[in-house]
Amino acid sequence: MPDATCCPDPEISRTLSGDLWLTLAGRNISIANAASKDICVICNGCFDTLNKVNHDLSKDKNLRDKINAMLITCGSEYSGSSQIYHMIEFLHDRIGLNTIKEKLCQSLSGLKCVPQYGCRILRENLDLSPKFDDLITVLGGDLIHVETERLCCGVPAMYSDPDFSLHQRAEVKLNETKESGADCITLFCPACAERLERAEMTLKNEGKDYNIPVINYLELLALCLGASPADIGTHLHRISLDPILERIMKAQ
Repeated sequence: MPDATCCPDPEISRTLSGDLWLTLAGRNISIANAASKDICVICNGCFDTLNKVNHDLSKDKNLRDKINAMLITCGSEYSGSSQIYHMIEFLHDRIGLNTIKEKLCQSLSGLKCVPQYGCRILRENLDLSPKFDDLITVLGGDLIHVETERLCCGVPAMYSDPDFSLHQRAEVKLNETKESGADCITLFCPACAERLERAEMTLKNEGKDYNIPVINYLELLALCLGASPADIGTHLHRISLDPILERIMKAQ
């Protein structure tokens, strides 16, 4: 989307100013409105912000008029004509599991995956975790469920209490994942990925060596569709993906 900005972040910007949060998100959605396009996002935080704002502005005329009064000053206008999809919904519902399966040229071959859902897609009225599970198994992965899979990764707490975020959230999740014998943690949310990878590096300095690869689901999907590790930049991970890559490449 040309000239799109941060979603904006669902913690910091909303805490500073609710109207700012609504206006920036409304402007992003207005870009899609003007192009008669829907929006598909990978990040759970982006999805949470854009989905909530789209819902609130479409249902509340007074709020919509208030935000549009600000958007008009920069040449934008929210119309509410765009649908907001999380990539999980898009792959599962719009593309479909059968279509994905038909296009695979290799398999995860029983790779043991702990799903890190990310708290912002776990809602009473919109729990995307079952669809995420389906997306893992269609690639040939084995789901490993742990008690902390619905526990927040620690990102929101990181802004006010880094030690709590590290030791009471990320470390707890990593301990359970290690004990489960999983080969990797797979997720969509880049905030979760950043938190868990960085936590592994920090905790290694404290003498705790996890060495658990943290991989975005779309990277797994790309590999199963025939992309090479170089194509998707697997070398950029802080925790080496070599054990995963060797497993997938052997399945060719």
